Amino acid sequence: MQKRQYVDAIEVSVADSFVSRENKLGSGNGETRLYVGGRSTRSDFFGEYGFKVFARLRKSELIRFLEEMKHEYKNPSLDYRGKKQLPNIWEERLSTLMKLPNEEIDFYVYDTQRNSQTSDERRIYIDSEDYAYHFLHELPLSGSARLSIVKYEELSKSVFEFKLIPDFEGYTRPPVLVQIERELIIELEKESVDPNAVTSVERLVTARIGQMDFRKGLLSTGAKCAFTGINDTSLLIAGHIKPWAVSNSKERLSPQNGLLFTPTYDRLFNNGYISFEDDRSLLVSPLLSKNTVSLLGLRQGEEINIPLLGLSNKERRGYMKYHRENIFRG
Repeated sequence: MQKRQYVDAIEVSVADSFVSRENKLGSGNGETRLYVGGRSTRSDFFGEYGFKVFARLRKSELIRFLEEMKHEYKNPSLDYRGKKQLPNIWEERLSTLMKLPNEEIDFYVYDTQRNSQTSDERRIYIDSEDYAYHFLHELPLSGSARLSIVKYEELSKSVFEFKLIPDFEGYTRPPVLVQIERELIIELEKESVDPNAVTSVERLVTARIGQMDFRKGLLSTGAKCAFTGINDTSLLIAGHIKPWAVSNSKERLSPQNGLLFTPTYDRLFNNGYISFEDDRSLLVSPLLSKNTVSLLGLRQGEEINIPLLGLSNKERRGYMKYHRENIFRG
């Protein structure tokens, strides 16, 4: 008998009304009550009206979330209320997480109608009196994060794992060109006070040109999307296996570090929802709901014809190993 069995997953919006005051774009102080969906569609996931369920956070995943959000905390792209304080707040929050004694952080969440005199037959809101739950309230920045809840069965008990994920217009990491352009803007803003800024700007412009050359190099191989077989260049996105932001100059330009996908599969790979073993077998993240997996036709373990991935290609296997260990959300 399996000790841990995947049941399903849902994704929840992290509304501005939910996040803490300094993380907000709007007014108010934020509330801990979180809307998780309509009763007609989510009752089978959480349970009957008035439920109280066992939940879990993982220390390593919270730290990963903050690390992935570091650039947004340090150089906010949106007008958060605590914009000037966010760089220091990031340091404080990371320090708090690092000091947590255990990897698994267990708590309970309950249907807010549980103790209410009035009922709402249409919506489900959850809340918790446990300290762990407030990480969900304090860590995400409004407009830049989303939340996945994964349901497992462990020894005949349901466990709901809460997983915060960055969200930059649908991506957990901004696309390469967006990253380059954001860094370019930051450097241009420094130009009037930083005598070395022009050199930095030139470096970033070179990176922008390098990304275009990277795409041309991948397209010149006659490659196509490994899932759809489409080879129409206007529909193919050239993405990195090991992300541009953490690659050195050689890795950023290497075709061995590149894949061509149509947009849906590019986002799945970029966001860590899929990855591949060295034998090309597909890995599917539990953060995707069963319905989404079915609609996309994804099959765990299916061999996908990823170009140049095999036992004889050590360099490409190294990039994919990085993706499995650092990007894929298994």
